Amino acid sequence: KKKNKIKKKKMVKQQTIVKGTNISAGLKRKRGHKRSVFVAKPKTTYKSERNQFVRNIVDETLGFAPYENRLIDITEISEKRALRFARKRLGNLRRAKKKLQHIDAVKRMIRRREAEETAATTKKE
Repeated sequence: KKKNKIKKKKMVKQQTIVKGTNISAGLKRKRGHKRSVFVAKPKTTYKSERNQFVRNIVDETLGFAPYENRLIDITEISEKRALRFARKRLGNLRRAKKKLQHIDAVKRMIRRREAEETAATTKKE
């Protein structure tokens, strides 16, 4: 008896296919066979204005996590040490860099608010 096997269409990275032809090159046993190019779908982003607004409100009302407060302190000492600490806490270098950018933006916003408050108090006097 023969089993019904479902043949899956094998996808090959675009770099392994010779341009102009659909023939793959450089793969051991599959060299010279026609393959279809894998086209990745564009990733959707969820950076709407509403989401940013909600995140800002949550940051203002709840404050920061203890590790984020420590990150703020460490960034004043050393950027490299802060990145290392964030990577250890978040588990990924990309996430750590993104978190540091977010914290830098928050620090800038805090400084700007303090400057505006001091300017307002000096005008009243």
